[in-house]
Amino acid sequence: MSSISFTCGKKQISVPSEDVAFYFPSIVENGTFFVTTKDGKQYRATSLRENTTAHRGVCSGATL
Repeated sequence: MSSISFTCGKKQISVPSEDVAFYFPSIVENGTFFVTTKDGKQYRATSLRENTTAHRGVCSGATL
């Protein structure tokens, strides 16, 4: 599972990666991105991070 987290204004927002349509950097302001979700919401984002959670599989019947 992965997500995109960012700051928009004074709010910290986290969106699952599968809900993000696209994001791209601003050509005017360094460190600023424009994020659009699949439902059409648009954000002007700073401090953008891609977060991933390591998948831990279950090994049934495995012996160590």
